[in-house]
Amino acid sequence: MLGHSQCGGVRALMEGTQGDFMGNWVNIAARAKRRVLAELPSASSQEQCHACEEASILVSLENLLTFPWILDRVERGQLVLHGWHFNIDSGELVAYDAAQGCFRPLS
Repeated sequence: MLGHSQCGGVRALMEGTQGDFMGNWVNIAARAKRRVLAELPSASSQEQCHACEEASILVSLENLLTFPWILDRVERGQLVLHGWHFNIDSGELVAYDAAQGCFRPLS
């Protein structure tokens, strides 16, 4: 699962400005928004958006595991899911490290 910085969908979700088209698409990430607002209530909107970009990647991975055929393959070691975030400004690509519970630069 790949997300990116400056995501218009996430910004619309965080600002509550998504229209009909965007609303249906970003509603999947509503859990990410709730998590971010609970964990970072006093952060700047830019910091919250960045956190929501990363959190929405994790929500999407969680969502993939609700499909039995995906969960089965993951459990049998036949499929590995990855969560990545691409920073458009810096060109940095980070990957979610489940053991550390955070995104880390790819080396």
